[in-house]
Amino acid sequence: MAERLRDLLSIEDLTAEQIAFLLDEAKPFQEFQRYPLKKLATLRGKTVALA
Repeated sequence: MAERLRDLLSIEDLTAEQIAFLLDEAKPFQEFQRYPLKKLATLRGKTVALA
């Protein structure tokens, strides 16, 4: 995907290639939906603040 999307509010303006890219990127996250604990260990025990 050549151009980077800043915000995704609607898929109406996306090309078929962009939609396929997003679906391919989302596939690995499907695996986490099968786990009983639906959190990644990456940030476990850490505090995150967004400003």
